[in-house]
Amino acid sequence: SLCTHGKQWYQRRVRGEAEYKQLMEMIKQVILATDLAMYFRQKANFKKLCETGDTDWTEPDNKALLRSMMITGCDLSAITKPWEVQRMVAEKIASEFFNQGDIERDKYGKAPMYMMDRSKRDELPKMQVDFIDNICMELYESLEKANPLFRPLLDGCLANRRNWLNQVERRTSFADISNANVTLTHSSVTTRIQAMQNQPEEECSAVEG
Repeated sequence: SLCTHGKQWYQRRVRGEAEYKQLMEMIKQVILATDLAMYFRQKANFKKLCETGDTDWTEPDNKALLRSMMITGCDLSAITKPWEVQRMVAEKIASEFFNQGDIERDKYGKAPMYMMDRSKRDELPKMQVDFIDNICMELYESLEKANPLFRPLLDGCLANRRNWLNQVERRTSFADISNANVTLTHSSVTTRIQAMQNQPEEECSAVEG
């Protein structure tokens, strides 16, 4: 494990116990950063630092905060992906939530949270718009201010907000979303099969090998 053999391996290659402890602390902070509760506690300070325009991101505390926000940005990055990917990921996550809600209601007699209530499944597009507005947008706006290289993530988030809002206006059901994803999956598989069939025989052998 990282705490036994990993420690010995790392200490032989770097500067010993002090640097190992520093590494472990960084790993701990990265893991904690995946908790959205941590993001909500830190986002106001992060937004303020990003808006100054002259923050020194090499300063240890600022660097740690930026790293935490980048981890959250990675966790939420499905919202920045091309529409077909975002729609498929949203359906799969929602299905997991609804399954959990079913367990809480049927096994424990508890009313599930709104986003885990299967009876609300046709409100998925609205849930996604709310998710973007309340969590994702501010994060990617701040990251883009910290460094313009994050701009594609913000653009992807904005594009998917428009896509989900369009689904709200069209009153798209959860079944419609699922069917669109199934069609997309079948189409992608068919396209890949056709591409392999059109490859020269030696190329196909290389791929299969």
